Amino acid sequence: MVIPALPTIRQDFGTDSSSIAWVMSGFFISSAIFTGIMGRFGDMFGQRRILLVTIGVYGLGSLGCALSPNLVVLVVSRVIMGSGAGMIPLCYSIARNSLPVRGLARAMGAIAMMIGLGAGIGMVLGGFIVDHFSWHASFVLAATLSLLAAILVLVYVPEVLTRSPAKIDVIGATLLACGLGGLLFAISRGAAWGWADQRIISLMSGGFVVLVILVVIESHRAEPLLHIPTLRKRPIFFTNIGSLMMGSGQVAVSILIVQAAQLPTDSGGLGASASASGLLIVPYSIAMVAGSQISGRSANRFGGRLIFATGAAFAFVGLMGVATAPMSLWELSVMAGVSGLGISMTLFAAPYLLYLYVPSSRIGEANGTNGIARALGQSFGTQVTATVVTMGGVLQGDPSIYGFRLAFQLSAMACALAIVASLLIPKSKLESFPVSVQHPT
Repeated sequence: MVIPALPTIRQDFGTDSSSIAWVMSGFFISSAIFTGIMGRFGDMFGQRRILLVTIGVYGLGSLGCALSPNLVVLVVSRVIMGSGAGMIPLCYSIARNSLPVRGLARAMGAIAMMIGLGAGIGMVLGGFIVDHFSWHASFVLAATLSLLAAILVLVYVPEVLTRSPAKIDVIGATLLACGLGGLLFAISRGAAWGWADQRIISLMSGGFVVLVILVVIESHRAEPLLHIPTLRKRPIFFTNIGSLMMGSGQVAVSILIVQAAQLPTDSGGLGASASASGLLIVPYSIAMVAGSQISGRSANRFGGRLIFATGAAFAFVGLMGVATAPMSLWELSVMAGVSGLGISMTLFAAPYLLYLYVPSSRIGEANGTNGIARALGQSFGTQVTATVVTMGGVLQGDPSIYGFRLAFQLSAMACALAIVASLLIPKSKLESFPVSVQHPT
């Protein structure tokens, strides 16, 4: 619901494209930090319990956004919302640890399908609310839906029996937050400060060093936040690399297509309203539903590796089509649908690959780390594409369609790298791995 409102928020607060990108980047940075932490906490304290915590935090952040009087408060509230984004990996983990093997693939497909439905419904609702009410109302609705989701979890979701009790790794959590926070903050400010700025170089270098220290320390801890020996195994490593690349490519479909449609006609856009541009994501959402269902039904036959590679290929084709096709609602809708089909397949394939390889006692941590990778890609993609769009602006400094097309091409290249990463996953070892799922009787 936020994405169709971005141009209106930008106008209300009188800011530029680089600054308004913080509304998305703040969310992605926070989600990248807390997704891994919440995933591990789910393994330790119960995934249903931590799921309720994440939903509650998300709802509180939504209320803060609804009451925001300026961009700073809005971004801070979006950061709070992002800390609750670990709910999606937790949902996959609950399915992994509470369902029999024969129904797990379809259940994961159903979760991925909900992501697609949420994207489509949210876009349409967000555009309608912005045109007829205000962008503040979108966040009021998000808070209300959070309360409803919490009630449904309390009533219908059982507590998972599988846990791995351990002490809270305060050092690991602190290093993860500082390392990712510094790195992602540098990425988010690169466009405004300049990528050669000493502050950017220092932040990126410092963040990288802290993450290296994190890996070294976690490798020797008895009860780490991140189990490094598992994460650096080739199948897990390349699954996360592929998710990082797809996170970067996904930004172009979920954000840029809507913004390009709202671009004035004299800048090469369609001059569409928020409601009309939100409708562009309907084919994207329908395709995501189809892709997730196809993936869930065919996973046992074709394997997660092939599904991931195929999905990344569809996303590449769709994004290149947007970058090169004539600008019209029809072309944007079709290419968004092709991209959505591919994105949904990778959203399913990543947790499915993890479930084939990671023991149930650490599945929350593994899904959380994969969520970090995707959120990292989303944050990087948001800022890089915002920079490219701004650089392609017209003389008055407003974005033009040239910058959008270049951004779509770069996002397509990220999807191409995801194809390569998925093909580097060793098929024989993963697809034949014996699965033992513990579930309530």
